[in-house]
Amino acid sequence: MVLNRTHFPWFIFTLLATLATFAGYAARFHPDWLPFSLTLPELLRDVTKTRNTVGGTRIGLLYGTLGFAIFLFAAALGARKKKPLWRVGRVEFWLKGHIWLTILTIPLVGFHCGWTWGSPHTTVVLFLYIIVM
Repeated sequence: MVLNRTHFPWFIFTLLATLATFAGYAARFHPDWLPFSLTLPELLRDVTKTRNTVGGTRIGLLYGTLGFAIFLFAAALGARKKKPLWRVGRVEFWLKGHIWLTILTIPLVGFHCGWTWGSPHTTVVLFLYIIVM
């Protein structure tokens, strides 16, 4: 597939979503990284401050859930291509979404795991993710 002008909105969306993801992660775990003060909404704030994992916090769970939803959407492209008469959008839209949203999973997964390898199970899953990407 050729990356042309029609991919520009997807690129902008992916870039802005990555920046928003970084801002949420930095506001929760590294507020000194931001040149301005950013407060997370009450829904994303944890009740307790003592957590030794990023993925178990509210924002970590949000990033993990969004990444998983994108994985499901990317996997649904195969089913969409096999059923061309389904009226659920054009295959071209699905393919562009597959490409750009899958790229968006890189920061989502990274921020979900806090950019650490963690336990052996997490290490294996991250290694497989890197191979697939």
